[in-house]
Amino acid sequence: PPAVPGFSDCLDWCRGVDLYIPELITWQKDYIGRFLNHVNPYTGKAYKNDPAVVTIEYNNENSISTIWGQGNLDIYVSSSTLYTKYAKPLENKWEAWLQNKYATPSALSSAWGASIAAFSDATIPLRASITSMSKQQYKDWIEFIGFVETTYKNDMRSYLKSTLGVTSLVYATQSTYDRVWTRSMDDASDIHTY
Repeated sequence: PPAVPGFSDCLDWCRGVDLYIPELITWQKDYIGRFLNHVNPYTGKAYKNDPAVVTIEYNNENSISTIWGQGNLDIYVSSSTLYTKYAKPLENKWEAWLQNKYATPSALSSAWGASIAAFSDATIPLRASITSMSKQQYKDWIEFIGFVETTYKNDMRSYLKSTLGVTSLVYATQSTYDRVWTRSMDDASDIHTY
């Protein structure tokens, strides 16, 4: 795909971060909208309505859980030049999610078995520090990632089906790249075996 203006410094095609940064999501919608609205000169049909297009995978081999699990999110969190642009938006969502779940830092501290004075103390965990996370902190992080991915998928599905009027089956990524509970809105599943 073409480069996203203003995001040339993101790593590996902005994989993972494109699920929560609004500008990257808008770019995806613009790109896929132009592509699917293209009318095939031979059939006279737009790709979005062509019965020969059976499925649309709108974000290939991509999930926050995979990039975090591989340690590839750590660079955004630990880099002083990349943090503000790529990690801070996710950290803001993480803090809001924790506040919604626990209501007070005291309740969060109790659940995690840690001293948390403010929700802003609950930073994005590095994959490298997984062994120092409490079971509840790890569980919360995985649930949060699922929440972010599900939010993204619901938004993209709505854009494809309701806004663009896509008639084919749609799904986000191959099934080995995300959590099973984040695929409930997918019309199909693909494991990319060749």
